[in-house]
Amino acid sequence: MREHFDGNTIRKARNAASRNKETQFFDTACSGLAIRVYKSGRASWCIMSRDWKATIADLSAFTAEDIPALRGLVPQARLLKKSGKDPSHLVNEFVSRKDVDEAGVHADVKSGETETWDQARDNFLAWVKENRAADTHRGYKSSLGAIEKSPLHNDFEPMNGKPLASVTLEDMVIVRENIIERGRKDGSAKIRQANLTVAALKSFWKWQRNRVGNPISHNPSLELGKAANRKNRLKSSGNANLERALSQKEIGLVIAGLYQHHNVAARTALMLQLLTGQRRLSVAQARKESFYENPEIGIVWRLEDKTQSWRVIPLPPRAKAAYDMAISLTRLENPYLFPQMRERRLGGGMDGDVAPIFYPA
Repeated sequence: MREHFDGNTIRKARNAASRNKETQFFDTACSGLAIRVYKSGRASWCIMSRDWKATIADLSAFTAEDIPALRGLVPQARLLKKSGKDPSHLVNEFVSRKDVDEAGVHADVKSGETETWDQARDNFLAWVKENRAADTHRGYKSSLGAIEKSPLHNDFEPMNGKPLASVTLEDMVIVRENIIERGRKDGSAKIRQANLTVAALKSFWKWQRNRVGNPISHNPSLELGKAANRKNRLKSSGNANLERALSQKEIGLVIAGLYQHHNVAARTALMLQLLTGQRRLSVAQARKESFYENPEIGIVWRLEDKTQSWRVIPLPPRAKAAYDMAISLTRLENPYLFPQMRERRLGGGMDGDVAPIFYPA
């Protein structure tokens, strides 16, 4: 029986099933879409063509409102079958989602043709680790929620496990707001962390769009904005003192506190970091060969930053004193200014740096 499928067709199929009358209904608006009623009284939505027959779901799984979506499913499933691919993933996902586009994205993940957010993120981080500075990789790994059991990992709940092609601007906005809301609950400012995550997301999508064979036709992060700018934060807090740098007296108190620390190597490294304004990891991983004595200005530190740019930093007197202390503590066979203090694992050697003191595993 051929007719234009609507609510009346579903009613006829139910009546035929109640009488155990075997019959078939074919939709005139979509070649291949059918309802099949069996002698047992069971009725199903089906795909029926000359070369392929498949059951979609029980008749009760869809209503008249779902018929347009079913008409979208059938030609896509037939095309997959014709091209030699398995359409079962698409059909199964459609039954649960009732949306052809969404079902197609999830089906591609199951068939291995596309990635989830988590998979693409990990591939991006692998690329960053190989092509960018260690600090950049460390920051992106944290900011993109790749560390399980971390608060940031939970903030990415709208994106975790989601097909990459389904990630939207709204998902990323929710992630940003999750970070800010967590800060409100525990009384700490998370504006900076939220903005670091926004920057990391933009970097990820720029990388993704430039991958060979990239299946994503758009960049959903283009309109993703930062949480707030500095002026707005100062205006809302009403206290510019919150944003100021440390005074000389406060720096002196920090130095006095450092002298009370029992670990001489850690104390000296933090002193050098404080007096040069560099990152903790830059100091902890500094090599002795990076320091040289200039006949006019004294000890100069040459270092490469996370953008692979080289800088030179003349050490002022107090910083030079910290450097001299570090040299007196270092070991000749170790290339680092602050050498590894103990084996990180049995038989692992002692040729590393002191960085784990600042960034424990």
